[in-house]
This record gives sequence, C-alpha cells and structure tokens, in this order.
Amino acid sequence: MVPDIPYAYFYMEWSGDGKSVYYVNHGARTDPGIIERNLETADERYIYKPAKSNISWFSGLRLSKDCKRLVFRQMDVVEPGSVVQSQILSLDLETGLTQTIYSGKETIGEPVWSPDGRNILVLTDSPDGGGSGDGQVFGNSPCRQD
Repeated sequence: MVPDIPYAYFYMEWSGDGKSVYYVNHGARTDPGIIERNLETADERYIYKPAKSNISWFSGLRLSKDCKRLVFRQMDVVEPGSVVQSQILSLDLETGLTQTIYSGKETIGEPVWSPDGRNILVLTDSPDGGGSGDGQVFGNSPCRQD
C-alpha cells in the first residue's frame, strides 16, 4: 500500500522500478510542481518546478514505455477566467530537462502514450470554444523512442 501522500489530487504515476511514485503538488505546500516520493524512505524531491508563477494545474502524468520520460499536461491562466495556455511537456527523468511537445491557447486533454511508446495522443479543443475535439498525434516529438 502506498503511504499517505497529502494533496496529490489523484495525479500520480509509478516509477519504472516501482520504488517511487511521482505526484502533482498544486501549491498546497510552498511551490507547485511534480514530486518524486521514495516509498521505502518517504523522502521527497521536486523533479519539476514551473518557471512561471501563474500555474493553474498539472495532470496526466504518464511514464514512457522505456521509463525514461514523464509527459504531463500543464495549464496556465493567462487572463483570469478566460484565456488558458495549455502545454504538453516531456520531462527527461535522467537529466531533469523538459521539452514542450505541444502549446496552445485552448483546452487540451491529458496525454496518452501509444502502445509501442512512439507517439503521444492529445485531444484538443478549438480556441474559440467550439469544442472540435480533434485528436492530435505527436510522432516525431522529443519523446519518440527508436
């Protein structure tokens, strides 16, 4: 059983070796970000902190098939109550570097890896709120595994 993790908001993902979990902190502590928690020692460390302070939320933590990358959705409020900046980011778990897979001013779904780990599928809405629900597949992204 996983130890109590406060404020995780259900956005969690196992590490590849099963010894840790990654979870989202939405600012219930000092800073928003993504935290890795060692399940044996209960030690925690931030593996990602946003550069901006206007982060609304993170979600959709998904570990790549090779267990080297974590992709997730980051939504930032640009103008309160109206404009949202949506991003799909890839975090290299070995280097800590992030790369933007997708960025736009519309609502997007959480990223999903393809079964072979070569592509990421993201559902997007049109910026005018029309709700087109177009699915976008990112295959030649920095997350592509050869």
